[in-house]
Amino acid sequence: MYDVVQTKNNHYIFCGNPRRFWIIIGSLSVVAIVVGLSVGLTQNGGGGSDKFEQKGGINIQSIEPYLDENQDERCAPVPLLGDEDALNINPIYSCACVGTMFEFDENVRKAAQFFIDNVGDRVGPELSADASFDCSQAHQQVLWWVAIYMDIHGAENEEELLELWFVATFFLTTGGLDWKFNEGWMHLPQQANGIGLCGWFGVRCNSDDPNDIRFVEHLILPANDVVGNIPTEIQFLDSLREIVLHSNGLRSAIPEELYNLEDLVVLDLGGNELTGTIGAKVNQFSNLRVLDMHDNYLEGSIPDELGDCTLLQTLKLEENRLTGRIPATFGQLANLESLHLANNNGIHGEVPATIGQIPSLLELSLHNMGLSGNIPPFFWSLTELKALRLDSNNLSGVISPEIGGMTDLTFLDLSNNRIGGRLPPSMGNMHSMKTLILHTNPFHGQIPQEFSLLSNLELFYIGLTGLSGAMPQEVCQLRSTSNLTSVSADCGNVACDCCETLVEEGDCPFDLANNIQQQAQLQKDKEQRTEAQIAQEAEQNGGQQVPEEEEEEQGDVEEEEGEEEEEQGEEGDMMEEGEE
Repeated sequence: MYDVVQTKNNHYIFCGNPRRFWIIIGSLSVVAIVVGLSVGLTQNGGGGSDKFEQKGGINIQSIEPYLDENQDERCAPVPLLGDEDALNINPIYSCACVGTMFEFDENVRKAAQFFIDNVGDRVGPELSADASFDCSQAHQQVLWWVAIYMDIHGAENEEELLELWFVATFFLTTGGLDWKFNEGWMHLPQQANGIGLCGWFGVRCNSDDPNDIRFVEHLILPANDVVGNIPTEIQFLDSLREIVLHSNGLRSAIPEELYNLEDLVVLDLGGNELTGTIGAKVNQFSNLRVLDMHDNYLEGSIPDELGDCTLLQTLKLEENRLTGRIPATFGQLANLESLHLANNNGIHGEVPATIGQIPSLLELSLHNMGLSGNIPPFFWSLTELKALRLDSNNLSGVISPEIGGMTDLTFLDLSNNRIGGRLPPSMGNMHSMKTLILHTNPFHGQIPQEFSLLSNLELFYIGLTGLSGAMPQEVCQLRSTSNLTSVSADCGNVACDCCETLVEEGDCPFDLANNIQQQAQLQKDKEQRTEAQIAQEAEQNGGQQVPEEEEEEQGDVEEEEGEEEEEQGEEGDMMEEGEE
């Protein structure tokens, strides 16, 4: 047997000395009689009842320390995390000591048995209320902590019992002792204080009134050194509305049981090391407004079922290893305001046109992906957008004059693509623009004078393009009359007196610059040929211009005729070879 003593340094110590054990037991009995403590268990209908009533606390008193040289090696200290009035029994300590301690209090064993009878089948592993049971396994350690908590605070119903099981398991498996902040966690005051786990750091319940039946609704522990796996027992907190665990060290796959929390409104697991895929059961989050899983190691495709979460307002999946295409079902997210999928190089193909069906969209980040095709025209109809990032893709086409209608846009980055054509003068109507980044694209022509109307512009990068001429002086004047602080036209043909050098001339990527210049020239030549053809055809038609659609059809016909001629030529060559 072990003795239980409290040292002057507020450590509870369990020491192996049978003689001292019986002396202490006698002392405890005397103290209990004098003080008049009573510890009892009230059950309505026995072990199957739905309530365990608190009648007292842990029946352990402070005892003068008694140590000698022989006992030091047999003692296991259990440090307190809280004040002197709190008895902190953390399940990670020596189970032999903890298990034996429970022999002092029959009520704790009864509480453990009550838990097993009511919810033992739901928590899974085989449990025992026998104090001599080898509880080196985590689930048995958690049982004893829950039993002590029940003895102090009572337990109202099955949901509360399961919540207790989760918080103890969560603390044990995610390095709770080493969290930056763990005030209240696993503390066991000797008397009920009306707060319970609802007062622990990062835990909030549905009510502050201790007389109410309270359930955990918020688990908020960001940047708190929470490490390890997300326990599957998280499903027991089925009243949860908010989980915020971003910027920690969680490393597991997303447990399937997490998708059972149908009342979740906010799920923020960004900035961890989560692996695996996003499950198709994500559509069970029917009340979800915020889903943030950015900066993890998630793989696979984005499930189409995510489009069923129609109340979503924020979706952040950037900086993962996702693949496939952007789901067309995103068009169903009519309440979406912020969509971030950037830095997933495996996501490829064209941007689905259904994105243009989200009228509430304010932020769209699709940079550094594998997107291709012409820049979708529906972008210019998203007039509520405030920030648009499409940089570092393989997009082509031209900027439509309709962009001038995006008067709320403050941030636009189209750099590092293959977007060509001329910059439309209507861009001068974008009066809210603060950051405009267009470099590394085969634009041609000159910078429109209308850019001088961008009076809120702060950053303007136009280098490494096929643009020519000079930076309009009116734009340069914005550096002295408005907030424009940085203008750059490096590695291109634009003369600029007010530009700063961000890339020294000797460091310019000439191969890339030459390639962009060639692309810009080819596009310019194509436009000129098209204009000449239109003029010539108009002259042949009595001064009437050929409609663009008809012109495209004629071009397609000519292309098909050319392909037929090539095929006929190849067939002729084959026949000649056969005759030979």
